[in-house]
Amino acid sequence: MGDYTSAIDIRKLYKKIDTAGLTDNDIDFYIAMAEAEINGYISTKYTIPISPAPVLLRDISSELSLIKILDRFFTAETSSKNEWRDIRKKDVMSIIEKISKGDMLLITSSGTIISPRTDTTEIYSNTKDYTPIFGHGHYGDEIVDIDRIDDEDDARDD
Repeated sequence: MGDYTSAIDIRKLYKKIDTAGLTDNDIDFYIAMAEAEINGYISTKYTIPISPAPVLLRDISSELSLIKILDRFFTAETSSKNEWRDIRKKDVMSIIEKISKGDMLLITSSGTIISPRTDTTEIYSNTKDYTPIFGHGHYGDEIVDIDRIDDEDDARDD
C-alpha cells in the first residue's frame, strides 16, 4: 500500500487488471514506483508524503501506477501500442508538473488548500534588463550598465 493509493484503488480503476494474475503485493511495487516519481516532482513545493492524501493526489497516483502496470504487463510483453495509455500518461505528467510548479494547488477533501513548503525559495534577479557587468573579456573592461546606475539613483530619490 502506498501513501496515496492502494491495490484496491488500482483494481477499481481497471477491472481487467485481475486477468494478469497480480497480487496486491505486485501492485504495491508499481504504486511505490509511481509515488516515488510523484514525490520527486512535488517535493519542491510540498513536504512529502502528504497525509491525508488529497483526492487529486490519490487519483494521479492511481493513474500513474496503472500506467506502469500496463506498460509492463499489457504493452511491453505483447509488443502492442496503446494510444489511451500514451495520452493518459501525458495528461497525468502534465498535472504533476503543474503541482510541482505551483500552477495547480492541492486541496483537502474538505476544500482547504494544502500549504506549500516555506523553507525553500527560488533565485530571483532584478537585474535581468541590464547588460551583465562581468563577461569573458579582460577584467579591466567590465563596466556597470549606465541604465542600471540611473535606475538605482532614481529609486534612491523616491
